[in-house]
Amino acid sequence: MTDLEHYGPSGQILIKDGTPQLPNPWKGIYTRECLPSAQQILDEVNFIGKTLDESGEVYRAQNDPYFIKTSDAELAKKIPEFVDACLEEIHQYETVSRKPSNERLQELRRIAQNVWIIVDRSAPGDYFRAYKDDRHRDNPSTRAADRFRADQAAILAIVIAGIKNEWPEEELLLFLNTHVLTNDDPKLNALKEKARKAVQKSGIRLVYSGRPDEASAIERVLSKQNVFIPRDSVDILPPNEVDNTLDQTRQFKKYLQERMKDGEAFIEPTNIQGIRSSRMDQKQSMIPPGIQGYIYAMPTVVDDAAKDYRKKEVKGALKYALVGQATFEPSSHELI
Repeated sequence: MTDLEHYGPSGQILIKDGTPQLPNPWKGIYTRECLPSAQQILDEVNFIGKTLDESGEVYRAQNDPYFIKTSDAELAKKIPEFVDACLEEIHQYETVSRKPSNERLQELRRIAQNVWIIVDRSAPGDYFRAYKDDRHRDNPSTRAADRFRADQAAILAIVIAGIKNEWPEEELLLFLNTHVLTNDDPKLNALKEKARKAVQKSGIRLVYSGRPDEASAIERVLSKQNVFIPRDSVDILPPNEVDNTLDQTRQFKKYLQERMKDGEAFIEPTNIQGIRSSRMDQKQSMIPPGIQGYIYAMPTVVDDAAKDYRKKEVKGALKYALVGQATFEPSSHELI
């Protein structure tokens, strides 16, 4: 959404001399070699250790009161299929997210007239901090994830509003080729007021769900005078109701049910967290009947640490499916 303060509260430099000091997931060459192996994931989720905490997701789920009570024979069939499906979905996220911007713009043109809501689910870090003192702190794969996602949501709102208002292609691509919004780009700054008016005129809503510290960072940036998105185009859902992804899914379900009409669509920018969250969405029936959901794929870095992150997302998705908080199949969204 952009802000003049280029330093997070913890002193991390986010912007220096006009250049984002952040990882760039859009750089680097992605191949299937960047994926963890299915066998490695299966070995880990099926591992039985000396204690419950040392064991894999399957044994822990079987000892959970909410275990879905599936037979061992059925699990032996379903789990490998589940892992393969998740890895294929990750491959699609990483591939689609790296398509040329002009191709992605054509996809947005195809859906823009029906899209009225941009869903922004908080991610590791917050808008001003690349990381927080939590389990994601030392993981470069999730560094500045909340900033990336919030800015991508803002960019999608601007581009979709621009399509509705028949902007020239070069202006749309200028935003779509930008991944971190700052006030240091004179070309973007020249379009700031036009972007604000387009979003406001279009009636597009951005909706954010996150914990109190994450939501307060979004509120703080929206209070600035120099942002690309007008404050009255953004809804921040009650942060005191949020502790995890499942809480966010429940909030979005209520929000979408109350605001969307038959035939309308929403879009959510996300990286491979979507393989887990979409299965929670399906379990909670987050997408109302008659509504189309789109996921705008975002990439993950391609270093060695990212392979472990991808593995954890598959294992996490399986864990929630085994205890009935998610389904084995994703929601009926379209990945673009």
